[in-house]
Amino acid sequence: VDVQSSRSIENIVTSVRVLEGGGFPVRRPIPNPEMDQIDPFLLLDHLG
Repeated sequence: VDVQSSRSIENIVTSVRVLEGGGFPVRRPIPNPEMDQIDPFLLLDHLG
């Protein structure tokens, strides 16, 4: 795969907003019901 070439976006997944720890907001796109083919132990969090 040429890293210089561009690719189109295949899918946009809506993240789920959850509260972690002492009420800190976290957006979590993975795991998600829309992406049930992803390993359940894979986590991708956006903090803040």
